[in-house]
Amino acid sequence: MEVKRIFLVSKVNLKVTLLLVGFNLFMFMLTIFLSVFLNIDQSASLLILGGEYTPLVLQGEIWRLVTASFLHANTLHLIINMWVLFSFGNYIENFYSSKKLFTIYILTAITGSLFSVIANIVSAYSTSSFTTNTFTLSVGASGAIFGLVGVLIGNKLRPNTYSPSIPINSTELIVFVGYNLLVGFGLNVFGSQVLINNWAHIGGLVGGILLGLILDTRHTFYKRQFKRILEKLLFVLCLIIFILSFFMNFFIIFRSFGLFSLF
Repeated sequence: MEVKRIFLVSKVNLKVTLLLVGFNLFMFMLTIFLSVFLNIDQSASLLILGGEYTPLVLQGEIWRLVTASFLHANTLHLIINMWVLFSFGNYIENFYSSKKLFTIYILTAITGSLFSVIANIVSAYSTSSFTTNTFTLSVGASGAIFGLVGVLIGNKLRPNTYSPSIPINSTELIVFVGYNLLVGFGLNVFGSQVLINNWAHIGGLVGGILLGLILDTRHTFYKRQFKRILEKLLFVLCLIIFILSFFMNFFIIFRSFGLFSLF
C-alpha cells in the first residue's frame, strides 16, 4: 500500500488512535483556557503544561520528555499533526495492536525529546552560551509521529521470518521522511518564523526504526515467550510513564497556584 493511500483508508478499530488524538485535542483546549484564565501568552501556558524546555529538564523535570508530545503551538500545528497521527496511527493499530501503538507513541516521544535536549546542550556548549535565553520551548506530536513512520521502515528491515511484512512501499516512506526533514531544516536555515525541531523528528524516527525491528505484528505466526513478555512489559512501563508524567506535571501546577487549598 502506498503512503498516499494511508491517508484515505479508514478502519473501524481505532481505539488508541482516537484516544491519542482526543487527548492531544484536550491538552490544546486546556492550553487556550489557561492562557485566557491567567491572562498569559500561549508560550507561557505551554511551558506550564509541560513543554520541553532543556533547562527545566536538566533541573529534574524529566516528565517534560513525554508531556511535550501532547501539546501544540497553534491550531494549524495541531490539525496537521492530528491528521497524520490519525492516518499512520490507524495503520499501526491495525497491523500491530492498540497496546503497541500506545507503546510506540510514548517511547518515540521520549527518544525524540531526548535527541532534542542533547542537541540543545551540544549547541549551547559549542557556542559557549549556556544561558536560559539560548534555549527555545519545544512542543508537538511530530517526534512520535516520525516514530510511527520509523516503525514501518523498521518492519521492512526485519529478516523475513515468522512476522509477515507490512504491505507498504518503503521507498515512499523514505521520501516522506526525507522531504519533511529537508523542509524542516530549510525553514530553520532561511530564517522562517516557524521553528522546526528536526532533532526531535530524527530521534523519534530512530526510536521507531528500532521498535520496528523488535516488535512483532499481530499476524506473527510464531512468537517466543520472551518476546511476548517484553512487549507486555513495555506497554505497562509506558502506561506508568504516561500516568506519572502528567501526574507530576499537574501536581506542580496545582502546588504552584495553591489550588490544593480548594479541596
